[in-house]
Amino acid sequence: MMTMEMFQSESAYDAEMFIEADLSQFRNVLGADAAMFTIIKSWSRNKVLGTLTAGVEYILRSTKTGETLYKREGLISVDTSIRSSSSGGFGALASLVATAINTAATDKVVAGRKCTVFVLSDLPEGRYGVNYDKDQGFPAGKSYVKATVK
Repeated sequence: MMTMEMFQSESAYDAEMFIEADLSQFRNVLGADAAMFTIIKSWSRNKVLGTLTAGVEYILRSTKTGETLYKREGLISVDTSIRSSSSGGFGALASLVATAINTAATDKVVAGRKCTVFVLSDLPEGRYGVNYDKDQGFPAGKSYVKATVK
């Protein structure tokens, strides 16, 4: 919150200003080695099917060189469906109603975090991670990911 307040006071809280700009101020002021940009390209909520779907692009850039270190796009659906253990027409109707309510009540920030965790799951760990410098041989995923997470 303090960082956001600092950026707002400097009229620099719009991340779009920095996507292609010099990022050295993040290094100088915050000590950050890199800056992650998340671009939401699409967003939809389907209450009947029980899904929240986000089209997202992630760009990690060095604050020292400006080089793009990591870039990935994804179309990730968060499954919010609820399955009833009851059988028959009433069970199906109860599942449909519960799914619609659950999907409508699911916070888009929570769904966004689930998408982010999935898409960035193969990003190498930084120097404070337990696998730092041990995960260099781990294969990276495709640059475009399409998946459903629970």
